[in-house]
Amino acid sequence: MSLLQDLFYTFRSLRKAPGFSLVVIVTLALGIGANTAVFSLTDVLLLRPLPYPDSEHLLRLSETKTPGDSSTIADVAPANFIDWQSQTRAFTGIAASEGFHYNLTGNGQPEHVWGGASSAQWFSVLGVHAALGRDFRPQEDAPAATPVVILSDELWRRRFNADPGIVGKTIGLNGGPFTVIGVMRPKCDYRPEIELWVPLQQQVRPDRMLARDARYLNVIARPKPGITMTQATDDLNRVAASLRQAHSVGDIFGGAAIMPLQRSLTGDMRQMLMVSFAVVGLVLLVVCANVANLMLLRVTGRSRELAIRMALGAKPINLLRQLVLEGICLGTSAGVAGLGIGGAVKKLLLWQLGWQSPELRDANLSWAVLLFTFGLSVIVGVFFALLPALAVVRAERHDMLRRASSGTTVNVKGRQMRKALAIAEIACSVVLLAGTILVARSFQGLRHVPLGFDIDHRIEVSLPLPRIRYQRDADVAHFYQQVTQKVRALPGVMDATSTHVLPLSYGSFGTTFQTVEGHALADEFHDAELRLTDDHFLSALNIPLLRGRFIADTDRAETAPICVINKAMAQKYWPDKDPMGRLIVLTRGDVNGEKKPRRIVGVVADVRSRINEDPPPTVYVPYAQMAFFNMELLVHTRDSAPAVRKAVAAVLQTIDPDQPIRSVHTFSDALPGALGDWTVAITLLGGLAAFAVLLTALGLFAVIAYMVKERTREIGIRMAIGATQSSLRNLVLKQTARLSLIGAGIGIFLSITSSRFLGSLIYGVRRTDPLTFAVVIALLAALALVASYIPARRAMRVDPILALRDQ
Repeated sequence: MSLLQDLFYTFRSLRKAPGFSLVVIVTLALGIGANTAVFSLTDVLLLRPLPYPDSEHLLRLSETKTPGDSSTIADVAPANFIDWQSQTRAFTGIAASEGFHYNLTGNGQPEHVWGGASSAQWFSVLGVHAALGRDFRPQEDAPAATPVVILSDELWRRRFNADPGIVGKTIGLNGGPFTVIGVMRPKCDYRPEIELWVPLQQQVRPDRMLARDARYLNVIARPKPGITMTQATDDLNRVAASLRQAHSVGDIFGGAAIMPLQRSLTGDMRQMLMVSFAVVGLVLLVVCANVANLMLLRVTGRSRELAIRMALGAKPINLLRQLVLEGICLGTSAGVAGLGIGGAVKKLLLWQLGWQSPELRDANLSWAVLLFTFGLSVIVGVFFALLPALAVVRAERHDMLRRASSGTTVNVKGRQMRKALAIAEIACSVVLLAGTILVARSFQGLRHVPLGFDIDHRIEVSLPLPRIRYQRDADVAHFYQQVTQKVRALPGVMDATSTHVLPLSYGSFGTTFQTVEGHALADEFHDAELRLTDDHFLSALNIPLLRGRFIADTDRAETAPICVINKAMAQKYWPDKDPMGRLIVLTRGDVNGEKKPRRIVGVVADVRSRINEDPPPTVYVPYAQMAFFNMELLVHTRDSAPAVRKAVAAVLQTIDPDQPIRSVHTFSDALPGALGDWTVAITLLGGLAAFAVLLTALGLFAVIAYMVKERTREIGIRMAIGATQSSLRNLVLKQTARLSLIGAGIGIFLSITSSRFLGSLIYGVRRTDPLTFAVVIALLAALALVASYIPARRAMRVDPILALRDQ
C-alpha cells in the first residue's frame, strides 16, 4: 500500500512541476530514441536469426590460399565445389549459387531481373520449400536437362498477378522457353534482390564448371549433428589440400574457411553498427548526466520539504524509494516518446544505410526492441534518480534542516557530484566532437583526392547480357562492339566505351597472373585487378598514357594477345626493370578458352578503384580478346541520363530487341556512393555531437549558475570588502575553466584511445592529429564561455546589502 501511495504522490509531484517534467522527458526521449533506432538495426543484422530452420547451423564456405589464411578468403571455384560435395564427411549438404542477369519476356514488356543459378540442394540446405510446386531435382542440374525455373513470391505477384496456375506454364527467359516448376515462399533467399532461380549447370557452361582457378560461387552448408566448426574446418581443409596436390597446375587454392552465414552477411555493417552504438551510448551518458544534474537541483529546491518529512519520522529508505519512483516514471514516459523518436531516427539511418544492406528493410519494431527500450528506460530512470536520492538519504537530519533554512544545497557531496557530472558531460562531448572532426576531415580529404579520371558529363549504362543466350565469348564481344560503335555515332555523343569494371564501381574484378621468365612460367602467382575494355577507354575518361600504346581497334581475337598495365603494377612487380615487352599469363582464359602469354604494350596512369585505397595493380585487356557478359557502357555527352537511355534503347532495338537496359545513371553519382560510409558517419556523429554539446552547455550552465547562487553570501562579502566586478567575473570563469580543463583532459585521452574503433573511416589524418584537438579545445572554450556568461554577469550584479540580508 505504501508503494501505491508513493506512486500517487510521485504523479502529483511531477504534475506540479510541468516544465521540469517536460524538459526531462524530452531530453531522455531523444537519448533513448537514438539508442532504440540503432538497436532495432542491430537486432535485424546481428541478433535476430536468419529466417531458416536451425539457422545458427547454416555455414558459409570459402577458399583460402593456405589453411587458416583469412587474408585470402575468396568464393569457391566450380570444380572444387563439386569435389567438396563428394569428398567431405562433415556436412549433411553443400550447395552453391551465383547471381546472374536475366531478361524476362512474355506477359508484358521485356524486363531485366536478377536471378540465382543454384545447385539442386540450395533450398534443402537452407531448409525452405516451395509454396507452389516444388524445388529442383538433382537430374535437372545438368547442362542438357529441360530448362526449368522457380519464381520468387514477389515476382510471381508483380509480373504474373499471383496466378495460382503458373506451375507448369512456360515463360520466356533470355530468349528461350523455361518451364515454371515452383513459386518460393517470401524471403526464402538471404539475397533479397534474387527474383528467380535456375539450375546452376543450366547457367554455367560445362567448361566453366571444370575451372579451379575461377572462384565465384557462393557456397553454403549444414554440418552433421555433433560436428563442431573446428571439425568441419579440418575436414574441409583436408579435401582442399588434397585437391591442391592433385591439381598443381594453375592458381589453385589449398585451404578453406568456414563462417556462420549470418556473420558473413553482416560483416561490412558491423563496424558502422558498433560505431553507432558507441556514439548513441555516449549521448545517453550525456543525457543521464544532464538529467541527474536537473534532479539534483530539484532535490535542492525541495530540501525544506524533505527535511521536514525526515523530522516528522519519514525513513530515508522511503524518501529514496519515492525519488527513484520519480526517475522511473520520467524514464518510462521518455521511453514511450523515445519509441516514436527512434522510428524517425531509424528512417533517417535506413535512408542512408539501406543501399548497403537490403536486410535493413526488415528493421521493424519487435519484442526485442520493445524490451530493450523498456529496460533502458527503467535503467536510465533509476540511474539519474539514484545519485541525488543517495545524496539526500545520507545527509544528517539536523544538517538538512539547517541548510534548508539557509537555502544552501544538500551537502558538499552533492556539490561535488554536480561538478563530476558536468565533467563527465564535457568528456563525452569531447570524444564525440573529436570523432566528428576526424571523420569530417577524412571525408573532405577524400572528396578532393585525385581520382585519375574525369567524372563530369559521363553517363553509365549497364547492359548485362543473358549468359544462357550468349554462350560464346566471341558473341558477347561482338554485341558490345556493335552497341559502342553505334552509340559513338549518335548526335551529341563525344565518346563512348564499353568496360568491365568501371572505376569506383561496386565490387572489383580480380585476377592472378604469372610472369614469363625466358621460355618458362614463373612459379609464383601475382594479384592484380582486371579491366576489360576497348580502344576508347582512355579518351572517354581522360586518363593519360605514360608509355607505349593503349588498346587499339586492331587488337582482335585473332591477333596477338596484348595487355596494358598501370603505373602501380609496373612499380610493384618490375620496380627496377622495364615492363615494356614482357610477357604475362593471366589465369582467366581468352575468348577461345586459352591462356596464352600476353605482351605488355603500354603503361597508363593510375586510377582509383576504391575511394579510400591507393590505386591497385591493374591490367587492361581488350574485351575483343577476353569478353565478359556484364559490361558497362560509358557515354561522354552533355545530354541527360533519360535522353541517353532513350537513345541507347533505340540502338538496342537494331541489335537485340529483347535486350533491356538494367540501369542508367550519371557517372558522377558514383562518388557519393563511394563516400557513403563517411556521409553516414558524419551525419550520425555530427548530429549526435551537436545534441551532446547543447546538453553539455546547459549542464555546465546549470552547475555554474547554481554555484553563483550558493555563493551569493560569499560574493556579497567579497564586494563589501572591496572586490571589483572583474574579479568576481574571473572567479566564475576560473570555476568554469577548471571544470572544462578536467573534462577536456579526460575527453582527449578517451578520444585518442577510442579513435582506433573508427577504423577505415579515418583516412589521411592521424588519430592524434593536433589540429583536430586544437579545434575541439577551441569549441570547448567557446562552449564554456557561453555557458558561464550569464552566471558571471549575475555575480557581477549582486547587491552586497541584499545578499547579506537575505542570507
